[in-house]
Amino acid sequence: MDTNHRFNLLNYVVEGDGPPVVLVHGISASIDHWQFLIPDLVSAGYKVIAMDLLGHGDSVKPKDSKLYSTGAVYATFEALLDSLPIAPPYYLVGHSIGGYFSLKYARSNPQKVRAMVLINPLFSLRQLTPFLSITMSMDYMGAMLIRATPRWVVNTFLSMNEEFTTDLSPEVRSMYARDVKRASPDFLRIPNSVNDLTPLLKEIPARTLVIYGVNDHIEDPASFPRLVAGLPNAIGRPVTGCGHQPHHHKPGLVDPMILDFFKKNNGVV
Repeated sequence: MDTNHRFNLLNYVVEGDGPPVVLVHGISASIDHWQFLIPDLVSAGYKVIAMDLLGHGDSVKPKDSKLYSTGAVYATFEALLDSLPIAPPYYLVGHSIGGYFSLKYARSNPQKVRAMVLINPLFSLRQLTPFLSITMSMDYMGAMLIRATPRWVVNTFLSMNEEFTTDLSPEVRSMYARDVKRASPDFLRIPNSVNDLTPLLKEIPARTLVIYGVNDHIEDPASFPRLVAGLPNAIGRPVTGCGHQPHHHKPGLVDPMILDFFKKNNGVV
Protein backbone atom coordinates (compact mmCIF):
# COMPACT_ATOMS: atom_id res chain seq x y z
CA MET A 1 0.00 0.00 0.00
CA ASP A 2 1.24 3.49 -0.77
CA THR A 3 2.60 5.61 2.05
CA ASN A 4 -0.12 7.19 4.12
CA HIS A 5 -1.02 10.77 3.28
CA ARG A 6 -2.70 13.48 5.31
CA PHE A 7 -5.11 16.19 4.21
CA ASN A 8 -5.97 18.63 6.96
CA LEU A 9 -7.50 16.34 9.60
CA LEU A 10 -7.67 13.06 7.72
CA ASN A 11 -5.29 10.19 7.12
CA TYR A 12 -5.72 8.47 3.75
CA VAL A 13 -4.02 6.11 1.31
CA VAL A 14 -3.97 5.93 -2.48
CA GLU A 15 -3.01 2.73 -4.25
CA GLY A 16 -3.16 1.44 -7.81
CA ASP A 17 -3.93 3.00 -11.18
CA GLY A 18 -7.13 3.24 -13.15
CA PRO A 19 -10.67 4.47 -12.50
CA PRO A 20 -10.82 5.84 -8.93
CA VAL A 21 -12.70 3.99 -6.19
CA VAL A 22 -13.38 5.71 -2.86
CA LEU A 23 -13.82 3.45 0.18
CA VAL A 24 -15.73 4.79 3.21
CA HIS A 25 -15.63 2.65 6.36
CA GLY A 26 -18.24 2.28 9.10
CA ILE A 27 -18.44 3.63 12.63
CA SER A 28 -15.45 2.86 14.91
CA ALA A 29 -13.57 1.30 11.96
CA SER A 30 -10.59 2.37 9.82
CA ILE A 31 -8.82 1.88 6.50
CA ASP A 32 -7.79 -1.56 7.76
CA HIS A 33 -11.36 -2.79 7.35
CA TRP A 34 -10.81 -2.88 3.60
CA GLN A 35 -7.95 -5.38 3.95
CA PHE A 36 -9.55 -7.84 1.51
CA LEU A 37 -11.14 -5.44 -0.97
CA ILE A 38 -8.20 -3.08 -1.63
CA PRO A 39 -5.86 -5.73 -3.11
CA ASP A 40 -8.69 -7.11 -5.26
CA LEU A 41 -9.54 -3.67 -6.62
CA VAL A 42 -5.92 -2.82 -7.37
CA SER A 43 -5.34 -6.17 -9.07
CA ALA A 44 -8.42 -5.54 -11.22
CA GLY A 45 -7.02 -2.21 -12.43
CA TYR A 46 -8.55 0.43 -10.17
CA LYS A 47 -7.05 3.31 -8.19
CA VAL A 48 -8.19 3.05 -4.57
CA ILE A 49 -8.62 6.01 -2.23
CA ALA A 50 -9.35 4.96 1.36
CA MET A 51 -9.48 7.24 4.37
CA ASP A 52 -9.84 7.14 8.13
CA LEU A 53 -12.89 9.26 8.90
CA LEU A 54 -12.57 12.08 11.42
CA GLY A 55 -11.95 10.69 14.90
CA HIS A 56 -11.05 7.23 13.56
CA GLY A 57 -7.90 5.26 12.80
CA ASP A 58 -4.91 7.54 12.28
CA SER A 59 -6.96 10.65 11.55
CA VAL A 60 -7.15 13.56 14.00
CA LYS A 61 -9.36 13.00 17.03
CA PRO A 62 -10.71 16.38 18.13
CA LYS A 63 -11.23 16.97 21.83
CA ASP A 64 -14.41 18.95 21.19
CA SER A 65 -17.23 16.42 21.36
CA LYS A 66 -19.44 18.72 19.24
CA LEU A 67 -17.31 17.80 16.23
CA TYR A 68 -18.51 14.21 16.43
CA SER A 69 -21.54 14.73 14.24
CA THR A 70 -22.44 13.52 10.78
CA GLY A 71 -22.20 17.12 9.54
CA ALA A 72 -18.62 17.59 10.70
CA VAL A 73 -17.47 14.14 9.60
CA TYR A 74 -19.08 14.50 6.20
CA ALA A 75 -17.56 17.97 5.68
CA THR A 76 -14.02 16.65 6.18
CA PHE A 77 -14.75 13.66 3.94
CA GLU A 78 -16.03 15.87 1.11
CA ALA A 79 -13.17 18.34 1.53
CA LEU A 80 -10.63 15.53 1.16
CA LEU A 81 -12.20 14.38 -2.11
CA ASP A 82 -12.28 17.97 -3.38
CA SER A 83 -8.56 18.32 -2.60
CA LEU A 84 -7.37 15.25 -4.49
CA PRO A 85 -5.58 15.62 -7.83
CA ILE A 86 -7.65 12.67 -9.03
CA ALA A 87 -10.37 13.50 -11.50
CA PRO A 88 -13.86 12.17 -10.84
CA PRO A 89 -16.21 10.52 -11.47
CA TYR A 90 -15.59 8.13 -8.61
CA TYR A 91 -16.88 4.74 -7.73
CA LEU A 92 -18.02 4.81 -4.10
CA VAL A 93 -18.06 1.89 -1.68
CA GLY A 94 -19.54 2.62 1.73
CA HIS A 95 -20.17 0.33 4.68
CA SER A 96 -22.73 1.11 7.41
CA ILE A 97 -22.44 4.83 8.23
CA GLY A 98 -19.96 5.01 5.36
CA GLY A 99 -22.97 4.17 3.21
CA TYR A 100 -24.77 7.17 4.70
CA PHE A 101 -21.91 9.48 3.70
CA SER A 102 -21.78 7.89 0.25
CA LEU A 103 -25.50 8.53 -0.27
CA LYS A 104 -25.10 12.15 0.83
CA TYR A 105 -22.16 12.65 -1.51
CA ALA A 106 -23.96 11.06 -4.45
CA ARG A 107 -26.96 13.33 -3.89
CA SER A 108 -24.87 16.51 -3.60
CA ASN A 109 -22.40 15.61 -6.37
CA PRO A 110 -24.23 13.41 -8.90
CA GLN A 111 -21.82 14.34 -11.69
CA LYS A 112 -18.88 13.08 -9.61
CA VAL A 113 -20.24 9.56 -8.98
CA ARG A 114 -19.99 6.89 -11.66
CA ALA A 115 -21.62 4.15 -9.57
CA MET A 116 -21.96 3.19 -5.92
CA VAL A 117 -21.83 0.05 -3.78
CA LEU A 118 -23.44 0.18 -0.34
CA ILE A 119 -22.73 -2.61 2.16
CA ASN A 120 -25.31 -2.88 4.97
CA PRO A 121 -25.72 0.89 4.69
CA LEU A 122 -27.23 3.20 7.29
CA PHE A 123 -29.74 5.66 5.86
CA SER A 124 -32.18 6.12 8.76
CA LEU A 125 -31.99 5.63 12.52
CA ARG A 126 -35.23 3.68 12.20
CA GLN A 127 -33.10 0.84 10.83
CA LEU A 128 -31.35 0.32 14.16
CA THR A 129 -32.42 -2.61 16.27
CA PRO A 130 -33.89 -1.76 19.71
CA PHE A 131 -30.64 -2.74 21.44
CA LEU A 132 -28.63 -0.34 19.28
CA SER A 133 -31.20 2.45 19.64
CA ILE A 134 -30.84 2.28 23.42
CA THR A 135 -27.05 2.19 23.15
CA MET A 136 -26.97 5.25 20.89
CA SER A 137 -29.19 7.20 23.29
CA MET A 138 -26.56 6.67 26.01
CA ASP A 139 -23.65 7.95 23.93
CA TYR A 140 -22.10 10.04 26.73
CA MET A 141 -22.01 7.12 29.17
CA GLY A 142 -20.89 4.79 26.39
CA ALA A 143 -17.97 7.05 25.52
CA MET A 144 -16.83 7.08 29.15
CA LEU A 145 -17.11 3.29 29.31
CA ILE A 146 -15.07 2.77 26.13
CA ARG A 147 -12.43 5.20 27.38
CA ALA A 148 -12.04 3.26 30.62
CA THR A 149 -12.17 -0.27 29.16
CA PRO A 150 -8.92 -2.08 28.24
CA ARG A 151 -8.62 -3.40 24.72
CA TRP A 152 -8.58 -7.03 25.84
CA VAL A 153 -11.95 -6.52 27.52
CA VAL A 154 -13.37 -4.97 24.33
CA ASN A 155 -12.01 -7.93 22.35
CA THR A 156 -13.56 -10.40 24.80
CA PHE A 157 -16.89 -8.58 24.62
CA LEU A 158 -16.91 -8.67 20.82
CA SER A 159 -15.88 -12.33 20.82
CA MET A 160 -18.87 -13.20 23.00
CA ASN A 161 -21.43 -10.80 21.51
CA GLU A 162 -22.94 -11.83 18.19
CA GLU A 163 -25.01 -8.64 18.05
CA PHE A 164 -21.99 -6.68 16.81
CA THR A 165 -19.71 -9.14 15.04
CA THR A 166 -21.87 -11.95 13.71
CA ASP A 167 -19.88 -14.93 12.39
CA LEU A 168 -16.53 -13.11 12.10
CA SER A 169 -13.14 -14.74 12.56
CA PRO A 170 -11.13 -14.13 15.76
CA GLU A 171 -8.62 -12.12 13.69
CA VAL A 172 -11.29 -9.76 12.35
CA ARG A 173 -12.88 -9.40 15.80
CA SER A 174 -9.47 -8.47 17.18
CA MET A 175 -9.12 -5.83 14.46
CA TYR A 176 -12.49 -4.37 15.43
CA ALA A 177 -11.43 -4.22 19.07
CA ARG A 178 -8.19 -2.47 18.14
CA ASP A 179 -10.00 0.12 16.06
CA VAL A 180 -12.64 0.74 18.72
CA LYS A 181 -9.88 1.57 21.18
CA ARG A 182 -7.82 3.76 18.84
CA ALA A 183 -10.86 5.77 17.70
CA SER A 184 -12.08 8.62 19.84
CA PRO A 185 -14.70 7.26 22.27
CA ASP A 186 -16.89 10.12 21.09
CA PHE A 187 -17.50 8.25 17.83
CA LEU A 188 -20.63 6.99 19.60
CA ARG A 189 -22.10 10.49 19.25
CA ILE A 190 -21.94 10.51 15.44
CA PRO A 191 -24.95 8.31 14.57
CA ASN A 192 -27.30 10.38 16.73
CA SER A 193 -27.12 13.20 14.17
CA VAL A 194 -28.06 10.98 11.20
CA ASN A 195 -30.93 12.47 9.21
CA ASP A 196 -33.48 10.14 7.65
CA LEU A 197 -32.52 10.01 3.97
CA THR A 198 -35.63 8.07 2.95
CA PRO A 199 -37.46 11.10 1.48
CA LEU A 200 -34.32 12.06 -0.48
CA LEU A 201 -33.51 8.70 -2.05
CA LYS A 202 -35.43 9.54 -5.23
CA GLU A 203 -32.95 12.40 -5.77
CA ILE A 204 -29.92 10.08 -5.97
CA PRO A 205 -29.52 8.94 -9.61
CA ALA A 206 -26.29 6.94 -9.24
CA ARG A 207 -26.37 3.32 -10.31
CA THR A 208 -26.22 1.50 -7.00
CA LEU A 209 -25.59 -2.02 -5.75
CA VAL A 210 -26.78 -2.72 -2.20
CA ILE A 211 -25.06 -5.75 -0.66
CA TYR A 212 -26.36 -6.85 2.73
CA GLY A 213 -25.97 -9.66 5.21
CA VAL A 214 -29.39 -11.11 5.99
CA ASN A 215 -28.41 -11.87 9.62
CA ASP A 216 -27.60 -8.25 10.50
CA HIS A 217 -28.30 -7.65 14.22
CA ILE A 218 -27.33 -3.96 14.08
CA GLU A 219 -29.64 -2.76 11.31
CA ASP A 220 -32.96 -4.33 10.35
CA PRO A 221 -32.28 -6.51 7.26
CA ALA A 222 -35.79 -5.71 5.97
CA SER A 223 -34.68 -2.08 5.57
CA PHE A 224 -32.29 -2.83 2.72
CA PRO A 225 -34.91 -3.91 0.15
CA ARG A 226 -36.77 -0.70 1.05
CA LEU A 227 -33.63 1.28 0.27
CA VAL A 228 -33.30 -0.47 -3.09
CA ALA A 229 -36.93 0.30 -3.88
CA GLY A 230 -36.46 3.96 -2.94
CA LEU A 231 -33.44 4.58 -5.15
CA PRO A 232 -34.13 5.26 -8.85
CA ASN A 233 -31.42 2.96 -10.18
CA ALA A 234 -30.52 0.27 -7.64
CA ILE A 235 -30.31 -3.49 -7.27
CA GLY A 236 -29.97 -5.54 -4.11
CA ARG A 237 -27.87 -8.60 -3.37
CA PRO A 238 -28.58 -10.38 -0.08
CA VAL A 239 -25.77 -12.49 1.36
CA THR A 240 -26.91 -15.43 3.46
CA GLY A 241 -25.02 -16.52 6.54
CA CYS A 242 -23.65 -13.01 7.15
CA GLY A 243 -24.35 -10.24 9.60
CA HIS A 244 -23.40 -6.57 9.42
CA GLN A 245 -19.99 -7.14 7.78
CA PRO A 246 -20.36 -9.40 4.71
CA HIS A 247 -17.20 -7.91 3.17
CA HIS A 248 -15.29 -9.45 6.09
CA HIS A 249 -17.20 -12.68 6.46
CA LYS A 250 -17.40 -13.64 2.78
CA PRO A 251 -14.91 -11.53 0.79
CA GLY A 252 -14.60 -14.32 -1.77
CA LEU A 253 -18.27 -13.77 -2.62
CA VAL A 254 -18.65 -10.03 -1.99
CA ASP A 255 -15.54 -8.73 -3.77
CA PRO A 256 -16.42 -10.39 -7.11
CA MET A 257 -19.92 -8.88 -6.81
CA ILE A 258 -18.38 -5.44 -6.52
CA LEU A 259 -15.92 -5.95 -9.37
CA ASP A 260 -18.63 -7.32 -11.66
CA PHE A 261 -20.90 -4.37 -10.89
CA PHE A 262 -18.12 -1.87 -11.61
CA LYS A 263 -17.25 -3.63 -14.86
CA LYS A 264 -20.86 -3.40 -15.99
CA ASN A 265 -20.90 0.30 -15.16
CA ASN A 266 -18.05 1.62 -17.31
CA GLY A 267 -15.22 0.25 -15.22
CA VAL A 268 -12.18 -1.74 -16.24
CA VAL A 269 -12.86 -4.03 -19.21
